[in-house]
This record gives sequence, C-alpha cells and structure tokens, in this order.
Amino acid sequence: MLDTAFVSHIVEAVYRFHPEDVAPLQRYPFDWRGIFELRDENGQRWVLRLLQHPEGVATFHATATLLDWLYLQQYPVPQIRLTGGHQLVGMRDNWATLLISFIEGTVLTPQPPDLRLLGARLGQLHSLTGPPPPGSRQSRCHPKNIAKRTMAQLYTDSLSVPTAYTPLFIDLHASMQAIIEEEPAIIRVTHGDIWYLNAIKTGTERVDIIDWDNIGVGFPILDLGYLLLSSHFNLDDPLTMKPDEAKVQAIMQGYQQYYRLSRQEKNIMLHAVRFLLAYHLGAYRANQTHLQEDDLFLIKTQERFNSSVTIAQIAETYVE
Repeated sequence: MLDTAFVSHIVEAVYRFHPEDVAPLQRYPFDWRGIFELRDENGQRWVLRLLQHPEGVATFHATATLLDWLYLQQYPVPQIRLTGGHQLVGMRDNWATLLISFIEGTVLTPQPPDLRLLGARLGQLHSLTGPPPPGSRQSRCHPKNIAKRTMAQLYTDSLSVPTAYTPLFIDLHASMQAIIEEEPAIIRVTHGDIWYLNAIKTGTERVDIIDWDNIGVGFPILDLGYLLLSSHFNLDDPLTMKPDEAKVQAIMQGYQQYYRLSRQEKNIMLHAVRFLLAYHLGAYRANQTHLQEDDLFLIKTQERFNSSVTIAQIAETYVE
C-alpha cells in the first residue's frame, strides 16, 4: 500500500518539487493504484494519480491526450502538469504517474438544481464535434467494448448464475445487443463514469466533472443513461431505489441545452439507462467463481433494474 513518504519521493523524482500536505483521496486502498492530493511550492493544489500496471503509461497517456484535447476545445477539465522532462505522463519505480490540477468546490448532491447543471455540463461535452486525437481510446461506451467485454461477461448458463437471477442477466444482455443493433452512429468523447460523486460544484451556477479515468470515444447516449440511473443511487440505502421525476426532468432539461437526441438515441433510452447495470454486473460476475441468491450485489442490481423502466419512460417524455 502506498504511503505519503513514497508519494513524496515519486513527486520529487518525476516532477522535481517537494510536495506539501500529501493526503490520499480514494475511498478504498489498493496496492496497484493510488490517488493523492498535494500542494506544490506555490501553494497550488494538485491530484496525483499512480498506476502500477504493464499498460500504466499507455493508460494515463490516453487519458492525458484526451484531457489536453478537451482543454483546447475550451471545455473545463483539470489541467495537466508536465513532468520535469516535459512529458504528459511520468514513470518511476514501476509506477506510472499523472499529475492534474485540483478542482476547488464541493461534491455535488443528487438534487434537481445541481443535476440540471451536471446534465448541462455533460451535454456540453457531447456537443463537441471536432475530431478527437487520432487513435483515441475507445471508452466502455463504445460498441466494440460492449460486444467483446460486457456482453461476453453477461452470457450465462444455469451452472454459474442463480436461477432467480437468470432473467436479469438475459435481459441486460439483450439490452446491450439492442444498443449494438440500433447503432446510434454518433460517436463522441464520453466520460464513462458520470455520476454526482464525480462532479464538483465550483460556483452558484457552475459544475465541473472530475475523475476522467474512463474517458474515451463511444455512444453519448450511454453516458446520459448512466447519469439518469446513477442520480437515483442512495449510498445510505443501496438496496432500494425510487424513481424521481424531478431528477430526471432536471437532467434532461440541462442536457438538451447543448445536445439534442436523435431518433435512434431516443429508441434505445431504456437500454442506455440499463448500460451501467450491465457493465458493472458483467465485471462483477467475471471476478466471482460462484454466485449465490443472497448476494447483496445481485439484490442491489435487481432493484435498480426494476426501476430502470420507469426512469427511462420519464426521460422519454422530456425529449425535445
């Protein structure tokens, strides 16, 4: 597990300054990744991301390249601090590093006024029509990743999935198939993990998005569906969910200030709302040797799946 002394050593070696007030930011500790807040010699706050993985440098470089592109499009994103060698991404002791500016403000609450601002910021992202850098990474919202990863992980048989949850896997698999078959055709830069805890309120009427680890090109409607569902998450009571029309209305109104949905995108609204569930359930199953009927993750996912129809129906009524 990374400690602050080791983080300071890496910053001094790669970025050539002594960091102050080093503190971890991630909710859960990992031995292969880390996120730390620190201050430089001028008092400016930064976020250091660390990754120990054979593809760590390539992963961070893909993120940094797209963030740099968004900055040039005048879209508000964290700024990248170059290494001492003037590179976007650093490497030290088998750890890849990416240093970005800290976004000042407060974490968003899932209340309609704030969700309207977040919806607008997401719509602004999807409205960018300039071609992204050549070879840009495909996000989890890209049809090729849906087909080769999410759908493959959801494929089920009676030996590996409890009978009570077989319909859940089948229905989510079918939703992902429907997304690919409909082919909205519109490919844009997508965030890939858009929900209220990845947004910062930086002013009375301003919200900025953070945590761009999953940025890449894909279907923008899947980002929107992700936000519509995740805005109903109650972390204090994760096993229940109640669709809230005011939240859905706020997101849709904010989003459509910048981005108007096509007919094909409207046709797959329900499947887009279910995308988050399909992605996480597939990833969860891939890491489990055997699933039980009393598995809390399955119970939570089923509850959220049950609410997806109502959330999508409400969203469809607010399509302009």
